[in-house]
Amino acid sequence: MTLTSIAANEKYHLLDSTNDIWISTRSLWRDNVWTLDNETYGVPQTDARLNWVVKMPDGSYLTDHEWKPLLESFKKLAWSLFSDAREGLPLKPGSVSILAISIRYLAYWMAYRGYVSFKELDRNAADLFLDDLTEHIFDQSQSLDSISEGDNNETTNFLRVAATNGGINTRLVIWKYLWYQREALIDAGVESIPEIPFDIPISKIAEQLSQRSIVKIPPLPDEVAIPIINAATRLIFTPADDVMFLQEIYLSLISDNNPVNHPTSGIKMSVYNSALEEFIFSIVPGEKEPWRQKIEPEVFQKVRDVRGNYFKNFVAIDPLQQLRQLLYEIRDACSIVIQAQAGVRISELCSLRSGWNSVIGLPSCITIRKSKTGLNEHFYLEGKISKTVRVPLKVEWLLGSRPLGSDLIPAPVRAVIVLELLFDYWRKLAIRQSAKESLFITFTSRRGLAKQGKTISSATSNMLSDGQNIFIRKYIDLSILPEKNMKGEDLTRYRNLDAICIRTHQWRKTYAHFVFKTDSRMIPAIAQQFQHLSLAMTEQGYISNDPELLESLSSARKESTVAFFYRYVTEKPLLAGRLSKLIDQHRSELDSLVDGLKPNEARDEISKWIEAKHLKIFFSTHGKCFIRASPADARCHQIAGSSSWNNREPNYLTREPGVCLGCSCFVVDDEHLEFWKKRYIENKHAFDSLGAEQGRVFKERVTQSEAVLAAFNLQCDDLE
Repeated sequence: MTLTSIAANEKYHLLDSTNDIWISTRSLWRDNVWTLDNETYGVPQTDARLNWVVKMPDGSYLTDHEWKPLLESFKKLAWSLFSDAREGLPLKPGSVSILAISIRYLAYWMAYRGYVSFKELDRNAADLFLDDLTEHIFDQSQSLDSISEGDNNETTNFLRVAATNGGINTRLVIWKYLWYQREALIDAGVESIPEIPFDIPISKIAEQLSQRSIVKIPPLPDEVAIPIINAATRLIFTPADDVMFLQEIYLSLISDNNPVNHPTSGIKMSVYNSALEEFIFSIVPGEKEPWRQKIEPEVFQKVRDVRGNYFKNFVAIDPLQQLRQLLYEIRDACSIVIQAQAGVRISELCSLRSGWNSVIGLPSCITIRKSKTGLNEHFYLEGKISKTVRVPLKVEWLLGSRPLGSDLIPAPVRAVIVLELLFDYWRKLAIRQSAKESLFITFTSRRGLAKQGKTISSATSNMLSDGQNIFIRKYIDLSILPEKNMKGEDLTRYRNLDAICIRTHQWRKTYAHFVFKTDSRMIPAIAQQFQHLSLAMTEQGYISNDPELLESLSSARKESTVAFFYRYVTEKPLLAGRLSKLIDQHRSELDSLVDGLKPNEARDEISKWIEAKHLKIFFSTHGKCFIRASPADARCHQIAGSSSWNNREPNYLTREPGVCLGCSCFVVDDEHLEFWKKRYIENKHAFDSLGAEQGRVFKERVTQSEAVLAAFNLQCDDLE
């Protein structure tokens, strides 16, 4: 007997007693798992399975006695779709995987919201479902506050919703089936939903929610993002050089020119192992010990999968496998650096092509152009964008910036260089053209390094995403995070769920967030990178054909402006600079604007106020420029002879700290104190060494710095 030939035609959902009925050759109606007979060739048997063991919010399961009526309703709904479809064709066993996820999600949600039967699922319930689903999509760390630490098996995986049309549609399709099958359910003795749940097709709803996710996906909290960015950036310099050198040692032993050839020649692995074990790793500048211990003959590890679960048994990791892990760690660090410091999507990383431009001495996917002012030069990364278009289009991202004539290599540029060099040998060995051309490479063999070209492949988005999670768990201890940060952001999900809750699409928002701020917790190279990017964004206008990224940047600038004024109203921080007096004139207006409002409501009102007054902050390390508050009074334009009421941004040729400090468009808050402390110390030392006659410029800068610091009640004598 097969389901498609016999059982599927039987309307078992109409029977009063179904427990002992065989619904397939392997499953009874009463079973907790239905394994249906699948006659569709090429479809895995798991795609013909319905698992009814759904973990509910209170820790119980849908298969427990208390949930029996609801379980039976879902079983009758599912079977009616096989044998008694009222609209469209009946479902086939090989296509029930989407139905299974949708049923499990709705069952959990009903328990979470206190619904116990289909008849309660009216329009209000459907709207509430969409609200909860929306929040779940935008915060993929956990669903409806339910996922417990370490609980990532099949009972809760369905709760993790990708912000895609497909991922969202999968959770919505059950509502369509409930409406289509309402008469079949009534015939089966089940009260169904009382009205059509949505006014528009679920496919349209899924599309809308997916598009909205672009705006709603939050950046990573600073306490999470900064340690990750620091760790990844650290790894792509000295450690990456070590790993590439270590790989060269191995490759030299298997080269055709070496008598000790490839392992297939029968040479003992001890030759390779000894060479790897003898390698001494370097000390990262500024540190005291090598960044890694020597490779060991054999390491027994309890290995975790990509979701953080430990495998049951210890796994022996030999030297060659340790080298493979190091290659992946460098690769994944590079992917984090590029995403976090250039705003590139994970799918767009996979579109990057390999190759070397010998003219400029950089990978061929990188170009260099002078800035509009000629003061700087910008690095651009060329790839393809596919998410928002039907046919992939060429696009470029600002990868980094440096003063003209400098030999500085921004971290994301370094990351691309490392990837090009690290996998060069394996691209040449690869058989697949896609692997030969891809910047990101992976090995399809289970262990070790590739012995044949057929086991070399281009890395997929999922591979890179999983690799980032593994990297974060190894190098970052998120368990030490507090419950909340100073902004009031909840950090417990990152602390409890480890790297599982971090999604690669958060890097775009995080990138936009850091472009407009300087954080002292960043290592200097990263802080400098974002300072250069911030300048380039405004100086160059940052023309790009990636509208979503530009929208993220614009949104981040606005959010930073709102944050400044919200903090000004709620915390009353000290301010310095001529604009501080003008801002103080608006204090009573702002106070009345947000009086009695909740924080989110207050931020919304401030946002409207900012838009009405056309305020926009131009950020720098030394302060904030509100040129649109008084365009004609901007000193940088006065000095350049370009003053106009229509000026919308600073004059970057003449803008510098001393000029800004005397400008009526300029303000300093405590975010910039480190700059002015450093400026005081450096110029004080220069003045002391040169004397009054030669050190007049330095004396002037010292005086300016003293004035700023005095406004914050800081004594310069303490800085000596």
